[in-house]
Amino acid sequence: MKKITSILLSVLLLVSCFTFAANAEVATQTVTIEAPKDIIANPGDTYVPVTWTITENEGWGAFKFYVEFDGDVFSFAPGGEIGFSDEQGTFAFFIDDPRAYRNIGSVTTNIFGIDSGVDPMITKDRSSFLVEGKSNTDDVTVTGEFFTAFLNVAENAPAGRYTIKITTDPNNCSSVKGPTVAKPSITWGEATIIIPASSSTALTVEGAQVRVATNTVVQGLRFISTIDAGLYNTIKEAGQLPTSSESTGNGFGTVVIPTVMLNGADLTKETANAKVVPAVKLYSAPTGDETAYRYTACLTGLKENQYVTSYTVRPYVTIDGVTVYGEQYATSVFAVAEAAYLSNKETQSVSEYLLNNILNKVDPDKYPAEGWSGIYKP
Repeated sequence: MKKITSILLSVLLLVSCFTFAANAEVATQTVTIEAPKDIIANPGDTYVPVTWTITENEGWGAFKFYVEFDGDVFSFAPGGEIGFSDEQGTFAFFIDDPRAYRNIGSVTTNIFGIDSGVDPMITKDRSSFLVEGKSNTDDVTVTGEFFTAFLNVAENAPAGRYTIKITTDPNNCSSVKGPTVAKPSITWGEATIIIPASSSTALTVEGAQVRVATNTVVQGLRFISTIDAGLYNTIKEAGQLPTSSESTGNGFGTVVIPTVMLNGADLTKETANAKVVPAVKLYSAPTGDETAYRYTACLTGLKENQYVTSYTVRPYVTIDGVTVYGEQYATSVFAVAEAAYLSNKETQSVSEYLLNNILNKVDPDKYPAEGWSGIYKP
């Protein structure tokens, strides 16, 4: 994952005009502002709205807060670094009160309804700016939709689950309700944006193998899929890696079904008669220059008349109940065995196993049994 660079937007909100009495009684007033969860956005999306809602409000007056996000993945509309651009964008200072702003060297007065006489200036690092504004309501205990940030998603944004945080500067808070001066206790919820995996890079089916039977292993058709290390780490950091065969909700794995049962439809976890196989164990971890983990789903107990049956698989990732998929892949035991046998890359013992136990059983005219070359003395 790229190193996260936080972008800070500092906004000073003047919700109502008031003066502090020198001998006023100081109290704590609670304000709870909740954030949306699991917004789905794709690389290159623009003007993605992230709206915070006041759910509890005992009264508040003025405070400064910061919006923080991964600067390699998101930017404020219309995008790019703050400054130098002549493009127009929208930023909802208060709900139903969107204003246009220009990303030029400084922000002009009266933007967002500013009438305090303060001219906000873009900071030297051009990663934040300070704005003064006023509420469009005189009720300091109002609840409901409050603040919306419009974000652009980078074209090369990697798949994952991202947080958009708002924190309040404790040194710039004050509150009033009626004649009482108070100190607000403000809690902001943390928004989450999910960028789905790209099936071409983050989730793929690498292929299939015939699992050769031994004294301890049952023959099977084994599908091998890959998951990008960055996406795997995102699931791990969220504490949602599968832990058992019952972990079919959050996590990652493979969906399997006989191809004929799809009737041409896309395979999903909700497809009737489909089997969801969580990736409880990894087949291999990245080594060297590799960037993906491998995991498997194995069909066992297949009878000879099922060797030519086509099975479709599809890799999936589910984070916080939101599922994305890789591309589908279909094959049969016979097709995999034949490809392996004709490749001349297998050992003699494996080639003989494929020939005598699978190919000959399906097509004895094309693949007559040749017997076993191994000599054993148990």
